[in-house]
Amino acid sequence: MTTHPAEDNSPAFAPDGNRIIFVSHRSDAKGDLYLLDLTQPRGEEEASRLVRLTEGTLPESDPAWSPDQKFVYFTSVHPETRQQTLYKLDLESKTKSILATGDGGLDP
Repeated sequence: MTTHPAEDNSPAFAPDGNRIIFVSHRSDAKGDLYLLDLTQPRGEEEASRLVRLTEGTLPESDPAWSPDQKFVYFTSVHPETRQQTLYKLDLESKTKSILATGDGGLDP
């Protein structure tokens, strides 16, 4: 789906099939979330089809869509407690909120 040489993984298709959220290591070794718009022609410049959703030094993983496609849920490490944390990302405002934090694993 992308032409960048970095590792891309954990794809999650939007319920309508028009977008994919995935983890990419193109910006750092930990991995950030990206959104790929599949409605744009494949020949278009990749930068016009791709949006970086998260930035930072902590790994984001396990993206999942809300049924209404307004939010993405994902896991990461809390920056202060270093505990596994479940986040909700608002795709319009790009703000994220914590839904759960705890020891062990969390998976949206």
